[in-house]
Amino acid sequence: MPLRPYTDTEIRITERKRLERPLLLAVWLAMAGFSITEGAMFYLLAGSAAVGVSLLAAQVGCEVYVRRPLLNTGLILATAVMFLELFAGRQQLIIILGHYLILIEICKLFDRRRNRDYVQLLAISMLLVVTGAMLCEDLWYALLLLCELMLLSHTAMRLTLKRGLDDTVAARLSVEGAAPEPRRAAWNMMRHWPTRALLGRLGVILAVVSVLGGVMFLVVPRLAAGSAALLQGSRSAATSGYSGSVQLGQTREVYLSDRTVMRVHVDGNLDDPGSWYLRGNTLEQYADSRWFGFQPGQLPGLSSPPPPRPDAPAGEVLVQEVTQVQSLAPAMFGIAPAIRVFGETGEGRVGGDGTLSLPREPSPRPYARYTVHSWARPLSEEQLAYLAERQEAGLAVRPYVHTTRRVEVLARQWCADLLARRQTEPRRRNELDLRIAGRIAERLREEYAYTLDLKGSDPKRDGVEDFLFHMKRGHCEYFASAMTVMCNIVGVRARLATGFRIDPAGANEGDYVIRERDAHAWTEVYTPATDWVVFDATPGDYADIQRSWWSPLTDYWSGLQQMWSEQVLQYDWDTQRKLWGMLRSGVLRAYHWLARVGGTVWEAVLALLLHGELHGVLIPAAAGLGLAVLAMELTILRRRSLRPRSWRGHAWALVPNRRELRFMVDLLRLLERHGVRAGPQHTPRHIAALAAQRLHLPPGPLEDLVALYYRLRWGLAPATDDDLRAARAHVRSLRDTLRRRP
Repeated sequence: MPLRPYTDTEIRITERKRLERPLLLAVWLAMAGFSITEGAMFYLLAGSAAVGVSLLAAQVGCEVYVRRPLLNTGLILATAVMFLELFAGRQQLIIILGHYLILIEICKLFDRRRNRDYVQLLAISMLLVVTGAMLCEDLWYALLLLCELMLLSHTAMRLTLKRGLDDTVAARLSVEGAAPEPRRAAWNMMRHWPTRALLGRLGVILAVVSVLGGVMFLVVPRLAAGSAALLQGSRSAATSGYSGSVQLGQTREVYLSDRTVMRVHVDGNLDDPGSWYLRGNTLEQYADSRWFGFQPGQLPGLSSPPPPRPDAPAGEVLVQEVTQVQSLAPAMFGIAPAIRVFGETGEGRVGGDGTLSLPREPSPRPYARYTVHSWARPLSEEQLAYLAERQEAGLAVRPYVHTTRRVEVLARQWCADLLARRQTEPRRRNELDLRIAGRIAERLREEYAYTLDLKGSDPKRDGVEDFLFHMKRGHCEYFASAMTVMCNIVGVRARLATGFRIDPAGANEGDYVIRERDAHAWTEVYTPATDWVVFDATPGDYADIQRSWWSPLTDYWSGLQQMWSEQVLQYDWDTQRKLWGMLRSGVLRAYHWLARVGGTVWEAVLALLLHGELHGVLIPAAAGLGLAVLAMELTILRRRSLRPRSWRGHAWALVPNRRELRFMVDLLRLLERHGVRAGPQHTPRHIAALAAQRLHLPPGPLEDLVALYYRLRWGLAPATDDDLRAARAHVRSLRDTLRRRP
């Protein structure tokens, strides 16, 4: 692989290394962002290796490239890979396009780069990062997109500067004489590379882009949900939170979030562990690693439950006053068994499966408030009969679970002795069913580990089988799913429940704060003698396993991700209309306020002019007007102070060695005192010629001083003491000559 050193012109004048570093970083960010989003480790490693080789070569002032035939072969292979992926049809078109762009960029990195190649790399990087944005909607990719925009803008400005310098070199620049060597011509530019100016322009560009992007985001109509779904890829991470559905086998990592989603005040005794769970939904059908609820057509009693009977049995009641965020709606939560629910719109209904609902949608406010009445355990025979009558339709349909033979064999192996006793002692069926459920929960807690990192799961396997025989670790959904499936396999009626778990030790006078990290899944086992009993197979210390010193950082990031999802990704037409309504109301309020203030001031002015009465409202108005005038005057003075000064001032401010060029400053001051004034556009040689013409001075000494100045100011050779003494002597001679004149 050839390695060509940079030329002296590329090093000294065009400063190619200053362009290569930000360009290569922008290229790597684009390739890495897309590869991580799509999960293509090969493209990530290949792109990182190509960028690393180019960056190492640029650091030592060299360029790595391959011969043109080999490069063309690489481009043909990249195109062939793209067509093969298209014909295979296993990936989305947008992913295939991203792979092709990465391969093209890798080939361009090993090409002999000219200015047009830099432009092509910038364009491909921008296309690649936009392609990744179509696949990933997470906050981290939005931050990466912002960094990429900054790098591309900064690189584009450096490329523009390099192209101008290339044009200057191509035109054979001459500085008042013969063309200088590249090292000498670029010496001052190397000392004063416009880094601050480039950063200033970058800030202006980003400010303009941010304003325009914000306006476009707020004004432009939203994409349809179907269009967005076509471009959406699979996620590799999620935050904890409630979900009414359960899907196993998702290869992702879940982060705990401390975002508050509910506040509950409980009036009653929570000694029973079953009252520590706020049930939201129940699921009894399992197939293909997914849980389903019964369809309304299957269970008419569940879809339209009768209202609670007025003669409901008496018993100890747990009253829960719930305030939850609207993002949880339409789910409602309460301690089981719930018997009544009251909302702001009236009394709601309790379904046969225990789910809660209100007769109408709550008002469009950030929070929903309702009250739930639940019975405390143990339940009496009258209460059990009441609950059995209410859920009679649901109990008539047996749950359905479909899993593999290995899971069934394991369940029967764990409970072989209890199953044998249940056959020989049918009268103890209720007791033995609960003991079987307890046995399964105990084995799961002892032999399996809790984790939130499920990147090693295999979506091709059944979720319960993958958990029991391969991963042997998971979070609450896996533990609850495994227990529920195994119970139903051995003939124990069980269902999966989702909701929140409250910590009874964290109560403050009956008030509980529920966070997203408290979302939980558990198993409920039914017997006619006990109704539904809560069994939690998840290890008891699961809440502390994932907490460490960096947990506050992950909580903060989860909060940002949630805010990004709610405020940005879910910004739709309804939110847009509400925003415009708020802006319109704000503008109207501001207009009415200004009208009132203007009317009051006008009345005060009329009273002062007509009656000589001074109202207090004029004092702050006059003070505000005076401050505005003062700010305007200061701005004008500031602008005047920043106007370009004479050439002498600029020469003095920009010299690398003020002591050596003192003679030139003294000469300019001398000529200025005798009427030869020059502006910033005049060169030193022009000033010398103008002084010789107007003041009738000998041109020889002036030309010698200007030549020495050019040599010191723009060249590399230092001045000797004899040269400086001779220059000062020339200036003193000119001063004496001008003094002797009348």
